[in-house]
Amino acid sequence: MRRCHQNAPVVVRSNRSFLTQPSFLRRTADFLYRKGYDGYMKTRTSHSLEETQDIAKEWLVDISIKTENLDKATIVGLSGHLGAGKTAFVKLIAKMLGINENVTSPTFVIMKNYNVDPKMGYANWKKLVHIDAYRLEKPEDLEALNFEEIILDKDNLIMIEWPENVGLKTDNQINMKAVEGEGVFEMSFV
Repeated sequence: MRRCHQNAPVVVRSNRSFLTQPSFLRRTADFLYRKGYDGYMKTRTSHSLEETQDIAKEWLVDISIKTENLDKATIVGLSGHLGAGKTAFVKLIAKMLGINENVTSPTFVIMKNYNVDPKMGYANWKKLVHIDAYRLEKPEDLEALNFEEIILDKDNLIMIEWPENVGLKTDNQINMKAVEGEGVFEMSFV
């Protein structure tokens, strides 16, 4: 077995499928996070549902590692015009978190909660809280949702669409837009 500079073994593989495995992605994201690459903006373009799934999976691994030691909820803002893919992205994340319920936009009920399957292995989240602030106008509108309690619970992954409508600035932001061509979306991650 070959060894690298600190006498650690180097594994040589001929099959490159390990590059897409969650464990490899988790180690890579952990390495980048430890090296200080935690505040960058990355823009990705998706031309298909499969590409969007890959982007969502990569993002979920990254955010899981980045936030696993938080003592409060993980809050993610999703911004973009109507039809930009915000709810579709939340649906993909829900599926990866083992949520089998039909995830729909909470535009009229404002908030929906889903139980996360702990066997999926992403961070320590127990609930996905999906909020659509499209019909809200000011920060006080979140009070009716017990938002202060929700954000203090470290077991929550909160994904809020239209956070700008209530003046909410999040540490984790996804800006989405449809670009030229049907089914083509651009996502910027902060």
